[in-house]
Amino acid sequence: MIAPIVIIIISALFGLHILTNILQNKITPKVSVAIHGVLNAIALILVIIGAARLGSSLLTASMIVLIIAALGGFYLLSIDIGKKQIPPRNFAIVHPIIGVIGLILLIIYVAGM
Repeated sequence: MIAPIVIIIISALFGLHILTNILQNKITPKVSVAIHGVLNAIALILVIIGAARLGSSLLTASMIVLIIAALGGFYLLSIDIGKKQIPPRNFAIVHPIIGVIGLILLIIYVAGM
């Protein structure tokens, strides 16, 4: 379960680039948006597989929180790409907070293995 942690951290760097643009009321960098989404999708799939195989309640909690963050990411993407608008700042701030909570739960799980 180390791989999803590394992938999420790398993806978070792209997410920070996206968030910086949103907070400055600038158009989001589409390459960063794509890389961020693809990396997090890969990490989430790995976490889902791990939760299904290992059956840990902490890993399942991490998975659920990361899924909630992903749903928020889809919402932000729909505004960014679909409506061609800069996503709302408040939602753009809450999204990574939820993702970090999921990441922390995952790190706690791995540290306790």
